[in-house]
Amino acid sequence: MRILYYIYQQKQINATLEQQWLSQLPETKAESIRRIQVESKRHQSLLGLQLLAFGLPRLTGLRDFSLHQVQFPEHRKPFCTANIDFNISHSANLIVCAISTSGRVGIDVEKLRDIKPAVLERYTSARERQANPCPLELWTQKEAVVKAADSGGIAAIHKVEIEHNTSHFDNVLWHLKRIDILTDYIVQIATEQPPEDIQLTQITINDLIAAES
Repeated sequence: MRILYYIYQQKQINATLEQQWLSQLPETKAESIRRIQVESKRHQSLLGLQLLAFGLPRLTGLRDFSLHQVQFPEHRKPFCTANIDFNISHSANLIVCAISTSGRVGIDVEKLRDIKPAVLERYTSARERQANPCPLELWTQKEAVVKAADSGGIAAIHKVEIEHNTSHFDNVLWHLKRIDILTDYIVQIATEQPPEDIQLTQITINDLIAAES
């Protein structure tokens, strides 16, 4: 089972709520978010984690789950338990959180934009570019795979080869699926198992606040 929560941020988080959400995190993670100078980016990070806090208990039944249980290793993917995988991504006003109880998961979201030709040639093959005429979608697929595998970061993107919505990477066959949320965003999810059972749920900031009361 994999569930995908998303929020389209249309209003700012006030200072009181920001501090409240920071207090729910391990101190090292809270401090790293405090150091983000751009307010909107701090809020994106906090909203992604709040989607996790909202969604994980509903998927797993772990009612005593809190964000203090999440570990944030440096340069690696955060994790909380051995049987659950999750991944968070955000771009502009769209924040997404994928949670899986059936294998590893990676997700990437990008607001529509152009990619420089030099970047494309460095990170994609001519075959891939011919098969997928949307450069940003190809990039998003590769990022989702790297994030699911938790291997190599962005520097490993050129090692990911996409073919027919799959990729053999890090000794795993990854399955890719585009998630249609908003027309001006591309969202791709990568999973170890075929992604037929994805549930998509929209959340609002008010939903997150109400869940804590």
